[in-house]
Amino acid sequence: MKSLYYLGGIAEGTEAIAFFVAICLFADHFALLAWIFSGVCYFSALMRVINGALMLRR
Repeated sequence: MKSLYYLGGIAEGTEAIAFFVAICLFADHFALLAWIFSGVCYFSALMRVINGALMLRR
């Protein structure tokens, strides 16, 4: 039996909306906010790859 399995991540929909709101509120700090959010996205993607590799080993 197959079912959908969604991996949890740090950078999901709510966090992205919060990031866009922060950009609107603190436009002067766009570069810093963008770097922080890109780091969060990178970490989330890395964790998903590691989780996938661990699931395939089972």
